[in-house]
Amino acid sequence: MRSLRRMVGEHRCADEILLQVAAVKAALNQVSGQLLDHELSACMNSCMEGDADVRLGKVTKVLTTLLKQT
Repeated sequence: MRSLRRMVGEHRCADEILLQVAAVKAALNQVSGQLLDHELSACMNSCMEGDADVRLGKVTKVLTTLLKQT
């Protein structure tokens, strides 16, 4: 994010900035996918509070938010 802010502050060409934005989005999507694959179910069972319905609601909310951003 700092590099994007720096690029904007330096008035770099929009195409360069947009390519970096795309790269950041791709990296974040990759991290999100890895978290979904490896951590979400473990987290749901160990660190989320509430009964199964509450935990499922939290997961659903996170997934809905994540899908809206892609």
